[in-house]
Amino acid sequence: MATRYWTGGGSDVTLISAADNWSDDTAPGNTDTAVIADRPTTETGAFNGTLPASGTLAALRIGPKIIADFGVSGGSAVTVTATVMDLSGQGVYQAFAGTQATVNVNDMNMSEDAVHLSGTVTTLRVLGGNGIVNVADSATATNIELLDAARAKIIVGTSVTNSNITMSTGDIETSSNIATKADVLGGMLTVKGTATCAALDNHVTGLTTYDSSGTLSTLIVYGGKFDLSASTASSVTITNATLYEGATIDERSGLNNVIYSNGITMRGGVVLTDIARTLTVSA
Repeated sequence: MATRYWTGGGSDVTLISAADNWSDDTAPGNTDTAVIADRPTTETGAFNGTLPASGTLAALRIGPKIIADFGVSGGSAVTVTATVMDLSGQGVYQAFAGTQATVNVNDMNMSEDAVHLSGTVTTLRVLGGNGIVNVADSATATNIELLDAARAKIIVGTSVTNSNITMSTGDIETSSNIATKADVLGGMLTVKGTATCAALDNHVTGLTTYDSSGTLSTLIVYGGKFDLSASTASSVTITNATLYEGATIDERSGLNNVIYSNGITMRGGVVLTDIARTLTVSA
């Protein structure tokens, strides 16, 4: 359970698995903590390789003064198996494969692919930064959290395994099914393509743009806005919908394409409809 620090003193200063690039000339191994410290680096080229060689790191921590990339855009990612991965690096492209229980993005570059995750993540938590975190097609991000990072964005590709989304700020755009629940406390959630959603709660400072043909099983709009006005689907089914005081559902796409299977339960709020719509509303 040692802590190993990156020194970059080896013959190949981009190879993350090389022992001579780490303190005590020992690469981090199973249950170790690997620290690529918050100091300016003189390395050129992108980090590459696999860490650890076997087992699972307790943690990989990348500090805010690290400006090197991890992996190559359009090429291979750095493979990391870790219980925790703390990311604050400023590389333009930081790509990670492998398996991580928790990924905390504390800071990142302002680029459009600042963090790129293509492996299996149990909890992805974005807490800071001005860039974009991409969850690659067919990856796993079971729980996605965007908290207090107003300028950050998460883009979730297609066929991503995802159960829960929780956000208080920023933007999340998903083209994958939300298996359990999306909780939009603030910020903007966009659901695209054919993605389905088991349950969605929209709160006072939240905005959900639903531009998907996939079924939304349970919608509760406590406040804020649930927006279907940009929908281009031939039909959208919302099985159960409840609307509270101060909340809005806007379905004015011009397509009359929203089907409320069980009508709308109104506890207040406003539904903005297309012309000539017939809706079932209960109090």
